[in-house]
Amino acid sequence: MELIPRSEQMLLQRAAEGDQGSFAELFRAYKDKLYGILLKMTDSAELTEDIIQDVFLRLWRKREELATIDNFGGYVFRMAQYRR
Repeated sequence: MELIPRSEQMLLQRAAEGDQGSFAELFRAYKDKLYGILLKMTDSAELTEDIIQDVFLRLWRKREELATIDNFGGYVFRMAQYRR
């Protein structure tokens, strides 16, 4: 289990409670990292953007579960990998 910084845990908890600002911070923190990796995998900027949007939409829809995630980076990358 990878430990995540307290600030990220707090963002996950707040997002799980419906705080859109905290969720937006998580999005900003991971979108560029995801973009770089996915673009290499898909070779399509449009598909990459669609995957990222889909992943974060799914996360928002199941936001109550965000507080239970121990490794958000790994979780979000795995979700993106399965969406391509």
